[in-house]
Amino acid sequence: MRNQSIIVKWLAERGCFGVFSQGIGAARLEYLNQGGVIVSRSPL
Repeated sequence: MRNQSIIVKWLAERGCFGVFSQGIGAARLEYLNQGGVIVSRSPL
């Protein structure tokens, strides 16, 4: 994932890094047009 560091920084600035860390490897991040993030479970 080429933009992983950008996403981590983006989440960290919003205080969501803990949530991201918990779901990393088991979740998929998707940017919304509104600039938000969806954290959804991946079937992998």
